[in-house]
Amino acid sequence: MKAHESYLKQSVVEIVGNIQNVGDRIVKTVEISCVFYDAYGQVVLRERVPIVSPKIGAVAPEQIKPFRLPFDNVPESWNQVMPQLVMAGIEFQ
Repeated sequence: MKAHESYLKQSVVEIVGNIQNVGDRIVKTVEISCVFYDAYGQVVLRERVPIVSPKIGAVAPEQIKPFRLPFDNVPESWNQVMPQLVMAGIEFQ
């Protein structure tokens, strides 16, 4: 996870990582719910985002694929801790 300022002078938080398919079927879609909290443990932002999609490309068995999730709408009240990442959906071919 990293943060930087965009060309429009907005703060952008990025989560980067890899997803690996350890199964025997092609993964067509994976969606993650990213949940950001404040210092009191209250949810300040919940966003469902794809890390695998038809636009991004499927993940074949044994394949590792990088992903990047940029967020430019995280409230200032965010506690600056890695958000909770929850598997929200998966679809196979």
